Amino acid sequence: MPESCASAETRRPPSAEVTLLAVCLLAIPILAWWAPVGPVWHAATGPAALVILGVACAGALVHLRIVLRGRPGLSIADRRLLLGSALASHGLLWPLPPLFSNDLYRYLFDGRLSAAGLSPFAYAPANPKVTDVSAGLLPAINHPEMVTIYPPVAQGLFLVAALLGGTVLLWKAFGLVALGGAAALLDRGTERPLGVLLLSHPLVLIAVASHGHVDVFGLLAMVAAMAAWRARRPVLSGLAIAAAAGLKIFPLGLPMALTPRFGIARALAGVLVVGVLLGLSYFPLVLRASAPPIGSLGEYAARWEYNAGAWRGLRAVACGAMALGGAPEVIRVPRERIPAPLRPAPRPVHGALDDAVSLSRAQLAWWLARSASLLVLVGTLLACVRSRLSAAATARWLLLMLFLTSPTVHPWYLLWLLPWALRDRCVPSLVFCATGVAGFGGPALEAAGWGWRDPAAMAFAVHGPVWLTLLWTAVRAAGIPRCLRDRGCRSPSRRGS
Repeated sequence: MPESCASAETRRPPSAEVTLLAVCLLAIPILAWWAPVGPVWHAATGPAALVILGVACAGALVHLRIVLRGRPGLSIADRRLLLGSALASHGLLWPLPPLFSNDLYRYLFDGRLSAAGLSPFAYAPANPKVTDVSAGLLPAINHPEMVTIYPPVAQGLFLVAALLGGTVLLWKAFGLVALGGAAALLDRGTERPLGVLLLSHPLVLIAVASHGHVDVFGLLAMVAAMAAWRARRPVLSGLAIAAAAGLKIFPLGLPMALTPRFGIARALAGVLVVGVLLGLSYFPLVLRASAPPIGSLGEYAARWEYNAGAWRGLRAVACGAMALGGAPEVIRVPRERIPAPLRPAPRPVHGALDDAVSLSRAQLAWWLARSASLLVLVGTLLACVRSRLSAAATARWLLLMLFLTSPTVHPWYLLWLLPWALRDRCVPSLVFCATGVAGFGGPALEAAGWGWRDPAAMAFAVHGPVWLTLLWTAVRAAGIPRCLRDRGCRSPSRRGS
């Protein structure tokens, strides 16, 4: 860049959009410091919790506009202001209790159990045998009657944190270090300030600096996998995905993203390798556990539902189809047809064990909707194969459709999708990460004193714009805007799509 252009770039003041985003970022911790603290863990209660959520949603929409506006992009002043406000807001939220999620107290409990030589898969926080371990944490732990659901890599991180002190601030500091590493790695090989955009996203601010979610380590693993794919190092990419699957199970299928470039055989081999690595990480837990190292994962997969979008429609269609078909209210399913982790314990009936499971029509509709969402993922993979997309683009589409059709979509799950969305500037994925901030509405209502809720309006606000964006993208690809333009209508610009 010529010296005159560089000096002009330096003198250019921050844009109005960047200034507004910086104000939103700083307003979140300031409001959290000013708001009344909850009796157990909430950093903000009463109407202040809803105000903070509104500011975060507004900031996410401004962030979306900044990412999609394309060139001339961010000036030097824009980058400095965003980076400074992001670092300040993260630092101000770090010492406060969590805003809308108390998952980190479960992390601390699991770490204490492992440090004491006990298995987190065998003892729930409410178990009287571990009252010494759960002291000071039990009132803040969600569902204390259930054992853990977190895989071994996550348990290893919990153990390290426990051995180093096991405090809330320490764990959140771990997450901030992982976030910094992900931001630095995301900036490599590109002129776009992806690291600054990552740090300045309100979703990242709340999920990492406030909540300390373990998903930030998954974000780091996803960025590492992206870097390995770009460097054509499949072994390192596989190790990163295996580490990610040790944090949350769903990245286990990401090696299927290799299908468009390397074929189904190599992709399945990648899944097998990642599965073997994940199984080896479970081996130490199997040796010392008095219970299978699955924990409550099966119960979570079979019962939990929050902020579901297309899932609600799939389940409603299944229920309606069974009602029209005259299906009975209670259906008997042979026990061997139910996956082992989700199979309930047999119950004695007339002195013998029952060899079948009774499912209501609603429960069977739940499983049919699960099957339909799996078919959507298979269809997405086939479409990526047909279009010969890159492995990174295929992984992004698989993650996007997984979350869109899942029965449970907590906002912090979108941390796994955000780096892919920023790198490729994929409009549907970026919209999802922006509207996903509204998914904190359930716990925000609880913090405001209205009780935990899962309103359909919240799910529509989160998922509706994403589906509309996907529909518009499909319409543009089909050439309909060209037909409209032929009739005198002006087609919108394709910049930023």
